[in-house]
Amino acid sequence: MSDVFWDAQDEEEPEPSELTYRRPWWVTLGAVVDLVLLLVVVPVGILSLIPFVFLVYVFFAQVLVWISPVLLILNALIFWWASRASRPRRRRSRHSASPS
Repeated sequence: MSDVFWDAQDEEEPEPSELTYRRPWWVTLGAVVDLVLLLVVVPVGILSLIPFVFLVYVFFAQVLVWISPVLLILNALIFWWASRASRPRRRRSRHSASPS
């Protein structure tokens, strides 16, 4: 049972687009902001059980309400960019370019 059931693959050079791929800076910024908010909201929510820390939680909630439109737009743009980037690119056929 030492047979190999597949052919060896030829070593191919990676495409230049794979080597130079970089995500936009605003996608990284949005992900970092979301992560920081997550890491802040959970402990503050737990600490809000302590009487005076509850006031800090109320203040933080007010700040989140005011910046939420910006966060919604940023996350919508990240979602749009990710869905566009993950879609395979269609190549134009030479035959479909002219109707003749």
